[in-house]
Amino acid sequence: MFAFGLGLMLLQTTQNAISFGLDLIVTPIISLTFMVPVGLIADKYSHKKILLISLLGRLMGLGALSLTFNLFQNNAKMISIVIFLIINAISNNFTNTTYAASIHKLVNPRYLAKLSSLSQAATASANIFAFVLGVFLYSLTDFDFFIAFEIGATSIAWLLLLSMKFHSIAPLKIAKNDRQLPGFKASFKYLRHHSVLKVIIFLDVVINFLLSAFNIGLPYVIIKQLHAGSKLVGFLEAGISLGILIGIFLMSFSKDNHHFLSRLLLNLNVVGLSTILFGFLLNETSTSKFQLPYWGFF
Repeated sequence: MFAFGLGLMLLQTTQNAISFGLDLIVTPIISLTFMVPVGLIADKYSHKKILLISLLGRLMGLGALSLTFNLFQNNAKMISIVIFLIINAISNNFTNTTYAASIHKLVNPRYLAKLSSLSQAATASANIFAFVLGVFLYSLTDFDFFIAFEIGATSIAWLLLLSMKFHSIAPLKIAKNDRQLPGFKASFKYLRHHSVLKVIIFLDVVINFLLSAFNIGLPYVIIKQLHAGSKLVGFLEAGISLGILIGIFLMSFSKDNHHFLSRLLLNLNVVGLSTILFGFLLNETSTSKFQLPYWGFF
């Protein structure tokens, strides 16, 4: 909800399509920069302490954003936003990596698969309501409310984390040479001899590159070119999250692990066909002055 409100605020302030993609630019750069040190720190120090410090850093970043946000005007607001996104990306890197490494200290191994399914379902469900609720609140309040709400939510998460017990597990003995960089070299050596994995990674990069056009361009087209309003963007984003939730639900009932490649290709063909039809729809709306009258109730 905070990220969606941030995109709407930047689009309204800067009138630039990059507003919804600013986080998509900052986060990957920070992830690549801190990839090695985050892994080393997560292996060496207490997981609970790392998580607490990481969330505390995010709280400090939010506090600094709330104090400096209104000091800038128009495009200058990007300065405080970019600084916060850098802090937020670093915090999320440490949080996600350390959480993944410490999950077996929090949950019995027998329940890890169930926890993963519940976490994915909870995230998708939250996203469905977050976009709709975010549009509703953005129409009633300003972005300062979103910052305050995020500070409150992060504070609750910090307190919950503080109350959690991390069960002690004997640490693995890591040799001096058994570090992150040799592991990366071994991974690249493995990929060199498995052409299928190289093709999959290449396709994954291309697909994610193309998907950025949806994340950045779609809200701009709907709000600035079709003049359909930000509420429609919220409902479309909620629809994407609903599709993810349905997909997780269907996959959880799929017991057959055979013919996985054929199912993957079928799904990719459906996505490709849907994208082509969606492109024709957008082209029609941009060339025929299609006003979408049945969206008036939004």
